[in-house]
Amino acid sequence: MAWKINYSYIEDDKEDIKTPVSVYGPGEGRRHGPIYFATNAITKEQAEALDAGQGHRFRLFDDDGGLYYEGLCLEGPEGEEEEAFGPLDDYGTPNAGAVRIEYYDKEKKAWGVL
Repeated sequence: MAWKINYSYIEDDKEDIKTPVSVYGPGEGRRHGPIYFATNAITKEQAEALDAGQGHRFRLFDDDGGLYYEGLCLEGPEGEEEEAFGPLDDYGTPNAGAVRIEYYDKEKKAWGVL
């Protein structure tokens, strides 16, 4: 599994502002200031694929429905359930308390809760 957070809506206390970030996962995490970074997480090829925009779009939300992060995951919701929850479990929850992940369905052109 490999994923990347592309945008944060909570960095620097800028509510509702889409801030570009690059956080890759999974991996052994470490806390650095307010951000939980996954380190030594993915291969160079996986990082290049994510940087090129490949993968399944996802969003991470808090329990009030506030959007925290957007990103890409090379393995999507049709794969292993544990892997599909990876961005939430590895980054969203420990970093910001996110509790919900949604994936974009290209065929339906709609977001769906996993």
